[in-house]
Amino acid sequence: MSAHQCKIVRTHKPNISISTQLLVLFALIAGSVFAYTPALSGPFLLDDFHNLGTMSVGVSSLDDLREHLFAPVAGPTNRPVSRLSYLINDNGWPSDPASFKYTNLAIHIICGLLVIALAKQVFSLVTSQAQQTISWLALATGGVWLLHPLHMSTVMYPVQRMAQLSTLFVLLGCIGYLAMRARLHAYRFRTLFTLSVFTLASATLATLSKENGVLLFVLLVILDWLYENHGPKAAAPHPRRFLMWRRLALYAPSLLIIGYLAYWPRWEAGYTYREFDLGERLLTQLVILVDYSTRIFSFSTGGISVLHDDQRIYRSLFDLPAMLAAIFWMLLITAAWRLRHKYPLVTLGVGWFLGAHLIESTTVALELYFEHRNYLPSVGLFIAATGIAYEALKKLTPTARKLCTSLLVTIVLFSGFQTRSLAHSWGDPDALTLLMATEHPNSVRATRSLVQYMAQNLQLPQALDIIDDTFADHPADLSLPLMSLNMTCISGLPHRYKLQALANHASAMKLTDGVYPIAKSVSEKLERGLCAELKDEFNELLSKSHEFQPSVAAHKRHLTKLLRLNARMLQDSGQYEFARDNLHRAYEHNPSAGTAFELTRFWVRMGNPDSAIAWLDRVMEHEDQSRSWLRPDISHHYETQRKLLACAASANNTLQSDTETAVESCESKP
Repeated sequence: MSAHQCKIVRTHKPNISISTQLLVLFALIAGSVFAYTPALSGPFLLDDFHNLGTMSVGVSSLDDLREHLFAPVAGPTNRPVSRLSYLINDNGWPSDPASFKYTNLAIHIICGLLVIALAKQVFSLVTSQAQQTISWLALATGGVWLLHPLHMSTVMYPVQRMAQLSTLFVLLGCIGYLAMRARLHAYRFRTLFTLSVFTLASATLATLSKENGVLLFVLLVILDWLYENHGPKAAAPHPRRFLMWRRLALYAPSLLIIGYLAYWPRWEAGYTYREFDLGERLLTQLVILVDYSTRIFSFSTGGISVLHDDQRIYRSLFDLPAMLAAIFWMLLITAAWRLRHKYPLVTLGVGWFLGAHLIESTTVALELYFEHRNYLPSVGLFIAATGIAYEALKKLTPTARKLCTSLLVTIVLFSGFQTRSLAHSWGDPDALTLLMATEHPNSVRATRSLVQYMAQNLQLPQALDIIDDTFADHPADLSLPLMSLNMTCISGLPHRYKLQALANHASAMKLTDGVYPIAKSVSEKLERGLCAELKDEFNELLSKSHEFQPSVAAHKRHLTKLLRLNARMLQDSGQYEFARDNLHRAYEHNPSAGTAFELTRFWVRMGNPDSAIAWLDRVMEHEDQSRSWLRPDISHHYETQRKLLACAASANNTLQSDTETAVESCESKP
């Protein structure tokens, strides 16, 4: 064979490999679409309504856009980058969930490509294998991550686009950092400045998508350690300029984040309205993190849900699961530290997983369990697992290596088919309701969803029986007897609960997140004349809502809404003094512009424009104190209302009808 022929052969093999890798990449993308497609017809869920509801009046002007982006409905930053992305799908509400889910799937695929790119960079640092081998390892990592069923509750839950976009910008930040780190030849100021701007921009976009995007700095510390100790310049000394930059740009932000989270007095007040305290949360999270990692490596679809209020709380380190979890993490962290030189991928995997969980699984008083919290943390585990598996494969015989390679392909395919199987349930609202209720029988939220489904399918007696059984297990959850009452009012079946008895034991009832929506539904039926005989008892129960036990993080807001609902019902019944007292009680519990405005309307209705003006002034004070400058200025609306009320007051109108007529008359004046 001639030299020329040999040269052709040498250049031909890589081309075949690259073509094959591209084919596999396209297959992974197609496989992701195939796996998730059945779920695209699924419904909106839970927080979707709250977060997307800001588009209910349409987004057709700059002020509408500002209100949509910066109305305080989603975390400390309000996550404007994520909220802006919703306008890709619609600028009004209600909307079609499929459009939002298609976009989520597209973002998921982009994130998967970034996982592949990051995995390739990491494997290039820790192994001396050929680039073809590294590319295959990266594809395997990205394939498993893309097709993993655990991500169903992230990708097919429109509001979790926040977690997706945060992950996307964190991955971009990591990839860009490693790429530019490799090009820091002379460590010039201009190069460091460019790296600083890129890192800060990535962290900002990630954080404005969801707050845990700020953990980019923590993850970059881990990647920088990996590059420092296993990169191409591991032994090369660094100039003082770079060392100072690293301390300021990476170490300082990471220490500030950890210190902020570790300062427990900052978070203690948040547990006032939780069923667990800070210590119990930390103990429970140890167990939950083990469960997360088990689900990641088992590819199990069981229990994947958006309803996890049935999570067991561990209250003592002597609870066996909590003790075993604590021992497990102590041993694993110790092993990761001691093996950091010989097996850096172990250190990377453990450090990345725990680092990416720092905000949502430590001191912040959030709910305990959600699968979407693993969207970013799982990346590190998959990179580590793939690399470690490859190192083990190298020590086997060629035949065994082929078998193990086939096993890896089987795992990717199995993951995809698991996701596809789960997607069928997530694409059918009824099937999803039944699935969550079956897999979370102790979840009150899942039970309420199941009961609504049964009522819609004319299974009212059975639905009421389920409510009774659940209330026996959760005798303080007021949402359950109210739901039963709501159904018996519609159906005409005998009531199973006495409102007077519930009112007499108001202090034993819990104000859970389901109470207000169901109470509002009951009030609407009472207004239509259904169960009219229960109206007085229902009003008495609501008037005692300030005695209910707190059981939700936003307890004051829920309580205020109940008292205001009760006040409106009392006004319609002519019980104005009781209505006024409830509005004042609501304002005392939670002084807000909304309650102050309700009192303004009340005094207008009562024919007292002077009192209405006084409360309208309080509305304006609250708006001035709390309204972000990023939102549109609406003070001119209140000024207009104030002038109208002042006009009515000057006319000396004292009767209710005269006051409203005077306001209308003032509106007609130029």
